[in-house]
Amino acid sequence: MRYLTLLLLLCWLSFGCRPKAIPLLSPYDLSPEEQEQQFGHLDIDGFSKELINGWATFNTSNFNDYVPISYHVEKLELAQHIQKLAEDSNPEINALIITGPGAMMWGYKLTLIKDFDSDSTKKRANFVSFPHARITYKATNEVSNQLVDSLYRHFETDKLLNKGKPTVDYFKSRVSFEGTDIEHKYDLLILFKTDNNFSYYWGYSNSTTSIDFLDKILKGSVTTYSH
Repeated sequence: MRYLTLLLLLCWLSFGCRPKAIPLLSPYDLSPEEQEQQFGHLDIDGFSKELINGWATFNTSNFNDYVPISYHVEKLELAQHIQKLAEDSNPEINALIITGPGAMMWGYKLTLIKDFDSDSTKKRANFVSFPHARITYKATNEVSNQLVDSLYRHFETDKLLNKGKPTVDYFKSRVSFEGTDIEHKYDLLILFKTDNNFSYYWGYSNSTTSIDFLDKILKGSVTTYSH
């Protein structure tokens, strides 16, 4: 009986009855629909939700530089998208501060400030670290309105910050370069709301003390995701 069983097994293997191996596909082999099905919503909307939600989501770990549909931060594009969300459907959003890309793996650090759900005397600050198009760290904090207002005053009075949105013409008036990509020409973009109106400021993180003041906003934050 033992030899019969062995013989049947050899026949089964010889005649190709083995289950067919399923090839491991690179994300680049998948259609956009298949990528979304496998990796979730990794576009600018999905990334914006990661900022608005201070806690880890089912999508947090899926952002990946090697997934074609996965969002790669462009400061002005993201800030304008957040502003639109605030005006259309998320009025609790107050501010977005972005630094990057940094020298370490083209990293970005992003802080979104919004109204605190149950206490009008507070704001919530959500922080995301985003090197190499991956979310590696999230944290959230409760801060007083007074502290947030002080941060805004720093922005408004900081003479090393430029008011308004950065433009291609501004940079081309100072140095000649091809194309219209200015993402790497500056590393600090600020969007904040006062009296229901949004203002933009931009500059360089190593030349302004406003970023140092941002540390006070994030001091004592609770880590919600780390990878």
